Amino acid sequence: MEDKKTVCLQSFSSPMTGEFTSTPIILGIRALRATFANITWVGNKVALEPLKPSNEAAASARFGCALIPACTGQQRYDARTNTCIDPVCSAYALMIVDEHSKTCVWATWVPYVFGILVVFLSAGDILSQRLYRICVRLAAQKSRSLRS
Repeated sequence: MEDKKTVCLQSFSSPMTGEFTSTPIILGIRALRATFANITWVGNKVALEPLKPSNEAAASARFGCALIPACTGQQRYDARTNTCIDPVCSAYALMIVDEHSKTCVWATWVPYVFGILVVFLSAGDILSQRLYRICVRLAAQKSRSLRS
């Protein structure tokens, strides 16, 4: 049980102020059941020490917190619900969540549209080059015909 994370702490501290002394720390009931508290009123100190249950089965069934799930892909861990939350792909244009890898990927139609767009832009570039050459050739012929 030493390799598992068994203490659940939640604090409402503000990252802007950086103040941690007057911020309350909230312990869940399962965390409190698994610890022995030693409170010193003189120095305003609290020490928590894990209880030693008689057997490991009782320890895993009654003591400590639930195990943290392994998040995959771009999922993030939410400590309040002890679950993995899918990424918010709607924040990105044309992205959706892949259900197998739990990552943000392009919508299935997006690569096809980009491919068609590249083909049309390439064809337009080639066509404009040919039209430019034709216009230059016609202008040269017209200038020669005006001189003679």
